[in-house]
Amino acid sequence: MTFDETRFMELLRDLQRILDAALNSLAGTEPPTSVSHYISWAALFISRTSAGYIILHDAGQIHSSKLLIRPALETTFAAAAAVKDPKFLYRKAYSEWLEINKLFTKDTAGKMAADQELKELDKAFRQDCPQHPVEKKKIKIEETAQMAGVSAVYQGAYRIYCQFTHGALHAVMGDLDEATDRKTAYTMAWCVLMMLDLLQKNSPAQIPDLTAHKRILKALKRGA
Repeated sequence: MTFDETRFMELLRDLQRILDAALNSLAGTEPPTSVSHYISWAALFISRTSAGYIILHDAGQIHSSKLLIRPALETTFAAAAAVKDPKFLYRKAYSEWLEINKLFTKDTAGKMAADQELKELDKAFRQDCPQHPVEKKKIKIEETAQMAGVSAVYQGAYRIYCQFTHGALHAVMGDLDEATDRKTAYTMAWCVLMMLDLLQKNSPAQIPDLTAHKRILKALKRGA
């Protein structure tokens, strides 16, 4: 483990502890908006994912830990997109409904239940965001990243770590190890810091000033 990687892991552990504390501070509170509610759930997912990453990394399971990067990035993209555009959450829910609905091609009762779920989703969105039209349009992760304002991360880190998720030849044969070993902890730390920032701005979570952590992450990235 290189010196730089040690520093990245120290930062990640600190950020993960802050995220856990922030989530605990939300206990008993009512999210002010549906977006705030979603951000809280997304933050919990990131907390669990980063905790799993730390456990695998510390156990020397570097390859296994890389499988957690893609879901962490996707969740971070989605949370940021939800904040920037209220229509995103409906499109995400609708896109996921389309996929689930494929399970019921020969199940009439399941199809009826899924259709009812969509009607309830439409109603909830119209009540929550009356100024925005219901847009039944599937959204892909690239567009999600664009809406979140992080297209560069999609084009770089996301495309690389997708290779591990898909078991691509380059990943299976170890060709991507050198390019990713020193970047993985940084990418997970970026996700956690992004989620803390979103929580801080869109929920009543108690979070300390993150300026120093942002400065450290930026400095470490330059040296990686």
